Amino acid sequence: MSENGEHSHQKLINRKILTVDASPEVIFKAITIPEELTDWFFDQATFEPIVGSKVQFVKLKEKHPEYNLDKDYITFGMVKESIPNSKLAYTWKYENTPDFSETLVTWELEKLDSNSTNLKLTHSGFSGNEIGLVSFESHSQGWVDALEKLSKYCKHNRNK
Repeated sequence: MSENGEHSHQKLINRKILTVDASPEVIFKAITIPEELTDWFFDQATFEPIVGSKVQFVKLKEKHPEYNLDKDYITFGMVKESIPNSKLAYTWKYENTPDFSETLVTWELEKLDSNSTNLKLTHSGFSGNEIGLVSFESHSQGWVDALEKLSKYCKHNRNK
């Protein structure tokens, strides 16, 4: 996986690129269907891949002692772009975390062959003033972990 963090108009951008051993269709389902999202990413998910739809993800403190969470983390946003099996973008903001500005998560999928996809994840809009578990650095590591789980999940489920 290649990764970088860069400055753009005084904002920080997390960008991750990897090859996943699954088709874009399998990956798109894994990142858009609530029942699949909760298998590899969040504890609770409300999601419809329709522009204008509200998004909500929940990570529960009690279920994840390994993350040293200080509370349950509720992320909400809105779908901004949805091209099935190709591109998905939604805003990302934490409930009850005023120091975290709204950011944007974008997933781009490019089919390489029948069971291989180039995945590019971009999480943009960080001010650099975020601290602790919502910091740019924490998100950067969080996305590395999440994409590793997604890759394993999709490889395991690619023949469904």
